[in-house]
Amino acid sequence: MTDHEPAQHFAAPKLLLLNDAALGLPPVCTALAPGETALVAGPSRVRLALAELALPGIIPIWTDFRRSASLTALLANVRTEGVLRRLVLAANGENAEDVFAVMRTILTFLPSLRKTPEAEVRLFVSDGPAKASLTAFLRRFSETGLPVHLKTAPASALRLAA
Repeated sequence: MTDHEPAQHFAAPKLLLLNDAALGLPPVCTALAPGETALVAGPSRVRLALAELALPGIIPIWTDFRRSASLTALLANVRTEGVLRRLVLAANGENAEDVFAVMRTILTFLPSLRKTPEAEVRLFVSDGPAKASLTAFLRRFSETGLPVHLKTAPASALRLAA
């Protein structure tokens, strides 16, 4: 390439980020779109390793969703890998800490998601008292234009490894 040739620009990979709790969902909930790369984040190295074996090509990222520094590192990893197009998170509606972690994750990635016209958030939460807090939190997102879909997931699909 000479100084007079335009630089080639390649589109950044489109990413699907899911938490390890979402690994128990039916495949249709976490299926990759054409050209999309999956990143799986979570605190269990065992679950991440098993996900890597079951889903070749995913990028596992150790993350403690309860820690701000860990979420910041996850955001940096996602930005390095490409453009976040879909965020798929699952949580136990009986566990307030799980649901709060989902809310924090959404807020962490909200600026990145707003920059992508086709971005969306899909949430799968089992019934429980903490789900009401999430529903109230999500009411604020109707004004952002970011599609956020909340579905009830069976608790059996959200089993987490210790």
